[in-house]
Amino acid sequence: MKTIEQVLQELFTENTGKHFLDSGGTDGRAWQRNQERDFESEPEATIEYWDDKFQYTTVNTYHYFKKVLEYDQICESVNEYLRENNIHWVGEVEENDLIPIIEDSEYYEVEFKSEQWNTYNSDNNTDHVFQGQWVTIDGEPYVLLQLHLGADVRGGYSDVQLFKLEGFLTGFVEHTLHNNKQENLSIDIRYPNEISLYNHEDGSDEYVDNDWLEENVKPNEGWEVELMIMEDPCVY
Repeated sequence: MKTIEQVLQELFTENTGKHFLDSGGTDGRAWQRNQERDFESEPEATIEYWDDKFQYTTVNTYHYFKKVLEYDQICESVNEYLRENNIHWVGEVEENDLIPIIEDSEYYEVEFKSEQWNTYNSDNNTDHVFQGQWVTIDGEPYVLLQLHLGADVRGGYSDVQLFKLEGFLTGFVEHTLHNNKQENLSIDIRYPNEISLYNHEDGSDEYVDNDWLEENVKPNEGWEVELMIMEDPCVY
């Protein structure tokens, strides 16, 4: 069976095609740019600056997926079925499609837990948009997932695949900013407007805003990003 790294490498480089009406030009689509990327060597997240001022943090979707997704025999069986039956979109999947027959020929209880969602429609900080639907198989959390690899967010999505959830999957990933020169301080960013400054020396915790970040988080001053991954999958 493939490892999660192998599955994600194929996912992020899947050719989702071109269209003369999209804005990708010759090679501007995500799947084209991803062909030359060495995902494993890239940082988990990067801080984006403008005129030497903090703007936002971008999360590497590949590394994020590695932390919260898993690929098991159920995924392998279901995805093989989806490929063989030319099922490409989340909305085309029926509950019966997710009842895989594996070696012991047991059937699994399947329940869709949500409507289809797309991270483009809410606050997000990952470098790829993705869409999906929550599902449980024998009470275990899974997700039907598609990755946006085109130019225009309305099209250019990968074929739908099933993944096991090992952590909380969301479009906005909570993260912490650390500074090697100010080890007593850390900045927790749990949502775009929910930012707290924590002092490890006296235990104080205070809310700050984006203006504070612009003035205090500067490039070349030792700031690093650590992702805060919730280990409990949320399927609702």
